[in-house]
Amino acid sequence: AMKAASRPSARIEMPVIVVPAGVMARERAGAAGSAGTRSSSTELAPVAMTEGAERTAVFTGALGFRFDEELAAAVARELPDWTLLFAGPAEPAAEEALAPLPNAVLTGAFAHAELPRLLALGRVCLVPYRVNAFNDNLVPVKLVEYLAAGRPVVSTPMKAADGFADAVISNFGVIFAP
Repeated sequence: AMKAASRPSARIEMPVIVVPAGVMARERAGAAGSAGTRSSSTELAPVAMTEGAERTAVFTGALGFRFDEELAAAVARELPDWTLLFAGPAEPAAEEALAPLPNAVLTGAFAHAELPRLLALGRVCLVPYRVNAFNDNLVPVKLVEYLAAGRPVVSTPMKAADGFADAVISNFGVIFAP
């Protein structure tokens, strides 16, 4: 007959903290205080078109299946005196919707080290994701990166944004700084 393997009876007790998404805040801290910084990276050449942070909104990341290009284009049309900077690789649908708009700047892919400089360009950061069950259950790292950079965030409704209700607008009613 086989004996069941014995397990130590002593339990290690330690606090456990579950962090659904996190960033190195020190890496993002430069964004809040360096609004005039420009990148010298060739991938970010279109960023030179932005004239300052006062009326610039920033989105960083893939403009792919999560991204609502029709909503982003509608925002660009509604706010013609704002520059909307979209930094990241764009799928054809996003390029078709945004490229014709004079105030939408598509940078393409960028080095992750450029993220603090990109966030510093904006007065506000955007999370224009499609409203669906998949996105509602995401915890986008970009949301935490934006907040770590000291930027207010405007997002489509999602559970993750609800957890930061004092700093994230997710109903598009009013925009305010945290």
